[in-house]
Amino acid sequence: MNLELSENKLKAYLTFQEEDLANPVDIASIEKLLHEAKITNGKISEDWQEAYNKFQQNTLEDNKCMIAEGTPAIEGK
Repeated sequence: MNLELSENKLKAYLTFQEEDLANPVDIASIEKLLHEAKITNGKISEDWQEAYNKFQQNTLEDNKCMIAEGTPAIEGK
């Protein structure tokens, strides 16, 4: 699996790969990817499990799901 960030770096997407069928995905491996990308705050979307199940059934569009979303910074005064 791979981690992709949106252009503004406020959204993180998990993209499943063929090898993820042989090596099941778990929350620890997702947390490791996020940590490597220096994404340390927030909660991982629980939708990843449903998306992974769809990937296994070959029904997940683009083999991708959003797993984290940040909030834009607010400029100080």
